[in-house]
Amino acid sequence: MRVTNKMLTSSLMGNVNNNLNLMQKYENQLSSKVKVDKISDDPVAAAKILKARSELKSQQQYSSNMLYTGGWLRSIDDALADVSDVFVRARTIAVSGSNGATSVESSKALGVEVNSIIDELVHIANTDYNGSYIFAGGESKVVPFTTVSADGNNVTAVKFITNVTANLEKANLQKVEISKGVTIDLAAGQMTFHTDSSGAADINYAFTTLIDLRDHLMNGNQQEVNDLIAKLDRLNDQVISERAVVGAKSNRVEQAQDRVDSFNMSLNNLISTLGDTDYLETSALLSSQRAVYEASLMVGANIIQPSLLKFLK
Repeated sequence: MRVTNKMLTSSLMGNVNNNLNLMQKYENQLSSKVKVDKISDDPVAAAKILKARSELKSQQQYSSNMLYTGGWLRSIDDALADVSDVFVRARTIAVSGSNGATSVESSKALGVEVNSIIDELVHIANTDYNGSYIFAGGESKVVPFTTVSADGNNVTAVKFITNVTANLEKANLQKVEISKGVTIDLAAGQMTFHTDSSGAADINYAFTTLIDLRDHLMNGNQQEVNDLIAKLDRLNDQVISERAVVGAKSNRVEQAQDRVDSFNMSLNNLISTLGDTDYLETSALLSSQRAVYEASLMVGANIIQPSLLKFLK
């Protein structure tokens, strides 16, 4: 095949342009700090980067769930600590009221104090976190506990949402997914508010016990008041048990968060390794490519110059 000047020139220009494009590629990598900007830069690395970014995105919701869950569980623990204080105070009052030396007037005064304790317990039981009630089980948007007062002063009953039986069953049905296929139950309060001294389910048992204590104090029934002391001890034990459960859940969430953070760090490191510019390597490649480009220009000059002279002759 006969090689013409046009073919030599065309080949030369193609090679020069390729060398120039490579120089531009390395200059862009240095200025943008990105080595893989599009799939064509490195198809294998780009595929791995896309997969890693997809994994990171899927972890974002789990991280958000764990952040919310951690705050929720801390709110439960704080509220249960306050409930425990209420039961301790109620027990102290019961001990005083069961004393044979306590006068009728003093017993009634103690009953009035218990009435305020009932109000305090209802307030604690209606604690909300970010607009959701922590002791409402599956009905977290509904105020869980409401009071009934026959005389407008003393609480005669406490109601747990509407359709009590269904909602008690939902008390352990408030699950949040903290990682793929792993859920944690955020519901609380069944052991504290709805479990009697024998361990059986009993709607609003904590409140009915305090109401009984107040009524017996008001009526001077010292033996009945004395009988309630053991029940108050049992109620406080159940609060402590529920706090232990909440603490275990908090530890589980913290461990899951640590695993996610470690996994995300690995993914980010992978993305950086594959996609970020290695300055030393890229600078060396740029210098080398610049030398190649300059050499191609010199070679081109030697090819084109005789051709032009020959043409002029």
